[in-house]
Parts: sequence; structure tokens; C-alpha cells
Amino acid sequence: MTRYPEHVDVLRKIQSSYHFVRGELRQSTSQTHGGAEFYLGRAVTDLDELAQAVLVAGERSTVAAQADPARQPAN
Repeated sequence: MTRYPEHVDVLRKIQSSYHFVRGELRQSTSQTHGGAEFYLGRAVTDLDELAQAVLVAGERSTVAAQADPARQPAN
């Protein structure tokens, strides 16, 4: 979470949901886990969307750095 502080709220929400569902599954004796599947599926979707946003932001900063010679690292 320290690597992407701007996304910490989303990551904490996903982590919280995961820990809740994990606890429910570990305590459950029932074979019906439809609710858990929904929450875990949502967490995976949220992580995928976040990964795409981070990737796009990284590509934008790379393009901006290439377009601005002042932002180029010195050799």
C-alpha cells in the first residue's frame, strides 16, 4: 500500500472485504458460498480495474517524460 498511496482507500476496502469473506468461509460448514463468491469476484474486479488505472497512469508519465527533455534522466 505504501507504493501507491493515492490508491490506499481502494486497497483498504478490498482488503477489508477479503478478510471478512475469508473469516466467513473459514467458519462456515455450509456448502453454499454464493455471497462469498460475489464478494471475492467483486474484489478481483476492483483489483483489475485498479491495476489498469495504475498501468495507464504509468504509461502517461512515461510518455510525458519522453516528450519533455527536461524530465529525461541525465546520463
